[in-house]
Amino acid sequence: MTRNLPVVTAVGALAYGALRAAWAWLGAPELPPMGGDLIVFTGWAPTSLCLAAAGIAIGLRLSGRSRALIVAGFGVAAALLVADALFLLDIVGVLTFGVDTGPEAAALASRTGCAAVALLLLASVVRYRRGMRGTCPRCGRRESSPPMTTVPGWARAGAWTAVAGCLVRVGAQIAVGFDGMPLNGSLVVFEGGFLLAGTLLPLALVHRWGRVWPRWTLFLAGRRVPRRLVLGPAVVFATGLVVYFGIALSQMAVSTATGDFDGGTLPAAFYWVAVPAYWAWGLGMGAASVAYFQLTRPACAACGRGESRLGAWSPSHTSDHPEPSARRPSGV
Repeated sequence: MTRNLPVVTAVGALAYGALRAAWAWLGAPELPPMGGDLIVFTGWAPTSLCLAAAGIAIGLRLSGRSRALIVAGFGVAAALLVADALFLLDIVGVLTFGVDTGPEAAALASRTGCAAVALLLLASVVRYRRGMRGTCPRCGRRESSPPMTTVPGWARAGAWTAVAGCLVRVGAQIAVGFDGMPLNGSLVVFEGGFLLAGTLLPLALVHRWGRVWPRWTLFLAGRRVPRRLVLGPAVVFATGLVVYFGIALSQMAVSTATGDFDGGTLPAAFYWVAVPAYWAWGLGMGAASVAYFQLTRPACAACGRGESRLGAWSPSHTSDHPEPSARRPSGV
């Protein structure tokens, strides 16, 4: 499958590009929440990006060594992710309110397609780059790659930066009040998930209890925490926050410089506190996610490189009070 990944990428990019071309030619439907499903790159631009993605993918399949393809691939994938920044709102909406039908479902499907093309292209470029560097195409390890066994200081700093960003965002909302925000079950679920994603999740990335279930979890105590349970949400939200609010911050800077900034019923100061806080939250959680990914990597099934992660996941590496029962989890 990984060998044919560029082919799959090219087919997916051409299919999604055909949809974008049809919408650009015949007129795209009105999609929530802003009338169009993509931002920044609109009109014929998404079609061009898809054609570029397909061409790059084919080049990756046929070419042996080309740094230009790597640079172009990363650039096109980044552009697609920027255009798809509203996908973060779709994820939050689905988790909070469920999947709607009609325009909401169409917008979700389209943005999912854009994200899929971007991620497939990224995966293809990463695999190609690993081949050029002589590392394992699957895991990227070299023979001499040392495993990460402790949480680095920069990862802890990133996690606490994410927590600080979340709390600053909450503080900004408290300062302006909650008028116009009806208190109902959906809002309670959203706010609860919001706080968990801003406090518990980033801290789980850099603490022992994010890798080994703690004592109070009873029958789970001492077992490994499934890495996807922590890493998956962290990567998705970190990427979404960085892309979406990075764009928002850029637009705010331009509109403020030109005197066109309009915050509606909220003061401009609220946005200049809340939006950078969101961005810092995403950057911090992204840094912590990188460390968590490295720390919990299993041995590669393709090349055999990498040791058993029992050592890296052991509490003795991330806590001053190791628990012998967690060194060798049973039944995993």
